[in-house]
Amino acid sequence: MIVYLSLIQSDADKTTFEVIYHTYKNLMFYVAQRILNNEHDAEDVVHQSFLKIIDILEKIDEPVCHKTRSLVVIIVERTALDLYRKRKRSQAVPLDEGYEGLSMPTQAENMAQEDSFARAMAALPTRQRQVLLLKYDWGYSNREIAALLSMEEANVRKTIQRAKEALAAALREQEV
Repeated sequence: MIVYLSLIQSDADKTTFEVIYHTYKNLMFYVAQRILNNEHDAEDVVHQSFLKIIDILEKIDEPVCHKTRSLVVIIVERTALDLYRKRKRSQAVPLDEGYEGLSMPTQAENMAQEDSFARAMAALPTRQRQVLLLKYDWGYSNREIAALLSMEEANVRKTIQRAKEALAAALREQEV
């Protein structure tokens, strides 16, 4: 943790990071381990995810809340899936293919029974749901989302467009 703290300038950000680190490190490892099924790779993903979190630390107002938890899980999932796909392409490390695309239930999935919007959000593919949450719930720009999820900015815009269309269609179906 000393390495991470040396990368942070302000004392307030250091305190926020310490809280995030102690609160979510086990969850982050669990998510990465579940996707990669490899302890060493999961540790690497958690490390990379903490570095990404340091880059956006000033945007985190409250370190222990459902929004921060969702953000942390999204970052770890995307980082783990990127590593999984990279390893799969290079065939350097054989991984169990059953974990690709698998993710822990998110806040939207847990709320799916409560109202039609939540059900429509939960029905979206994981990537579309993550991008919409980062854009409209967290207020990140397309460029910031692209950096967080290791995507091209054009792909973020297209994903948002497709997600909005899918969400509108799902809401129309529920009204009928």
